[in-house]
Amino acid sequence: MKHLLLALLDGGPAYGLELKEQHDALLGPISGPVNVGQIYTALGRMETQDLVNHHTEPSDVGPDRKVYALTETGTKELQRWLESPSGPPDMRSEAVSKIVLALRRGDDVRPLVADHRQLCLESLKALDFALGTAPPAANDTDQPSGDRLALDALVQAGALRIQAELRWLDHIEAQTSTGPRP
Repeated sequence: MKHLLLALLDGGPAYGLELKEQHDALLGPISGPVNVGQIYTALGRMETQDLVNHHTEPSDVGPDRKVYALTETGTKELQRWLESPSGPPDMRSEAVSKIVLALRRGDDVRPLVADHRQLCLESLKALDFALGTAPPAANDTDQPSGDRLALDALVQAGALRIQAELRWLDHIEAQTSTGPRP
């Protein structure tokens, strides 16, 4: 959460609800909405680490707002994180674990495979919808905005991972439909 918030604040100062809305617009199609309480908790921790600071602004519709901004330390931490190599791809999937463990037990995994395939297909449709609802460039000659490019990249990453999982389901289905296992 820390680096995500640093990256969002790199676009300019914002209060917690704005950060939630930015997160949900950009990453929501893949990771789902974030809890605004999680954001404020993280911002509090980040402030004690001198990664962000805040000032208070009056609000027309409630209590004053804490508007957060990156500090110099926060900017350096974001840059360090962006330039550092990431770990290996995350292989954790509850569905994969269930299917593998069911195979180990000798269970009929066809219902699990069918259910997971349906969820994968629904997820692909949701990604298509998210991409289709994103604001396009102002006209055909304009370059896409950074937000649009980021959403395109995120949707492609999600779609390719889901397509790989669908291919794996095809493989499991082919292996389990060939008759009894030894």
